[in-house]
Amino acid sequence: MAHQPAANNKQWQWAGLALFLLLCYFPLFLHLDTLSLRLWDESRRGVSAIEMAEGGSWLTPTFEGQPDLYGTKPPLLIWLQATFMKVLGYNELAVRLPSALAGLATVLLLVWFSRRHLQRPLAGYLAGLILLTSKGYINYHGAISGDYDALLILWLTAYSLCFYLLIERQEWRYLYLTALFILLAGWTKGVAGLFFIPALGLYALWRGRLWWLLKQPRLYLCMAGALIGILAYYGLREQLNPGYIAAVLENEVGGRYLRTQEGMARPFWFYFRVVHQYERFYPWEFFLPLGILVGLWSKPLRPVAGLILMISVFFLLLISLGQTKHEWYYLPALPLLSLLIGLGLEQAIIRPVLEQAASWKSYAFLLVFVIALFGAPYTEIINKVYAFRHEGWNSEQTVYRDFMRRVDRYKAYTILHPSYNGHIAFYKKIFNLKGYNIGQQLLHAPEPRVQIVAAGPPDFAPGTIVMVCEEEARQALEEKSVLEVLEEWEACRLVRVAGRR
Repeated sequence: MAHQPAANNKQWQWAGLALFLLLCYFPLFLHLDTLSLRLWDESRRGVSAIEMAEGGSWLTPTFEGQPDLYGTKPPLLIWLQATFMKVLGYNELAVRLPSALAGLATVLLLVWFSRRHLQRPLAGYLAGLILLTSKGYINYHGAISGDYDALLILWLTAYSLCFYLLIERQEWRYLYLTALFILLAGWTKGVAGLFFIPALGLYALWRGRLWWLLKQPRLYLCMAGALIGILAYYGLREQLNPGYIAAVLENEVGGRYLRTQEGMARPFWFYFRVVHQYERFYPWEFFLPLGILVGLWSKPLRPVAGLILMISVFFLLLISLGQTKHEWYYLPALPLLSLLIGLGLEQAIIRPVLEQAASWKSYAFLLVFVIALFGAPYTEIINKVYAFRHEGWNSEQTVYRDFMRRVDRYKAYTILHPSYNGHIAFYKKIFNLKGYNIGQQLLHAPEPRVQIVAAGPPDFAPGTIVMVCEEEARQALEEKSVLEVLEEWEACRLVRVAGRR
C-alpha cells in the first residue's frame, strides 16, 4: 500500500503524456497532405525526392534530371522524403512527413529535457504547447512544410541542450551526442547548421568551464569527426558534380550573406518587426520578459536561461546582419524561447499554486489557467491547418494540381505557364508516372541552374491540348491560336488548339 501513491502518480504522468501527444497531433498532422505543394522549396525538394526514389543518385539530388545547383544543401531531408515515397507513394504526405515528425521530436525533446534534467515536467509541456501554437512555426518553412527548416531546428535545439548537459554535468555521452547532432545539422542545411556553435563557446566561458573543455582531447576528436563528416559530403559531391562547391559558396555563404539575393533586402530590425506585425510568435512574445526575469532571478534556472539568451541574441544578431533576409530565418530561435517562457510560467504561476496547496482546487485552477492561456491560440492554429490555403502572390501558380485532378480523363496535354514553377514540375512527374503524357512549356526562360525546360512563345500545332491557369499565359496563347475550351475551373482552362491566328 505504501507504493500506491507513486503508482497512481505514474499513471497520471502517462495519462498526461497521452493527452499531450493528442494535442500535438492536430497542429502537426491534421490535413498534412491536403494543400498542394508550394511553388519553390517544397516542390523542388519533392521533385528531387521523386527522382532519387526512382533510381537517381542519392549523393547528387537532381531537378528535372539535372544536378540541382540551385538547392545546394546536403540531402538528408531528401533522403528521408525519398524513403517515405518508397513506403507511402509519391504524394504530399511523403514530402511533409519528415518535417512534421521533426516538429514532434522537437516538442518531445523539450518535454524530456524539462522533466529529466530540470525536474520541471510542466514547463516542458507548456513549452511544447507554446511552440505548437506559434503561427511562425506551424507555417510554411516550419513543421508542416516539406522544407529543410523543421529538421534543422530539431538538430540545432538538440545539440544546444546536449552541450548544456555536457557543461553542467561533465558527462562525455553528451559530448558525443552534441557532435552527432552537429553532423546531422550540417547534413541538413550546411552552414546554417553551425549557427549556434559560437554561442555555445560563450556559454562555456560564462560558466567557467571553457578552459576545462579545451583541455579535453576527446573534444577535438568529436568535433573533427563532425566536421569531417560534413565536409566529406561536399568533397564527394564536388567530385561527382564539378562546380558544386562554387555554387554553395555563392548560394549559402558569401553571396547570400554579404549581398542581397532574390530581392530580399530588408532593414536590420526586420525579424523583430515581422514577428510582431504578423503575430508569428503571438501572444508568447509578451511572455518573454517573464521568462527572462524568472530565469535569471532563479538560481537553479539561471544556467539554462543564460544559455537560451546567449544563443537567441547571437543568432538573431547574426541573421539580422545578413543582407538576404527571408521571413523564416528566425524560426530556429523559437523552441528555446518557448522553453524559457514555459519555465517562467511554471516557476512564477504553477509552482506557487501547487506548493501552497496541492489539492483538487489547485489542480482545477491550473486546468482553467491552461485552457484560458492556450485555448484561443490552439483553436486558431487548428483552424489554420484545417483550412490551409495558398495566399498572396503565388496563389494563382499553385492551383494546377487541383485542376489536373479535375481533368484527369485527359491523358496528354502541355501546361503553358510564364516562368519557373516547381509545383507544376512535381505534379507533372506524379501524373506521368501513372501513365500520362504531360508536357511543360514556359513563356520566359529561367536561369539554367533554376530550371531547364522548353521556353518561348506559344506556337502549338492544331489539335494540341494545352492547360493554362495564369493570365499572362492565357493572353499569350489566345493571341497566337484559335482555341476550343474543353474544361474550365476558376482561372484554369484546358483548351484544344483549333488553328493559328
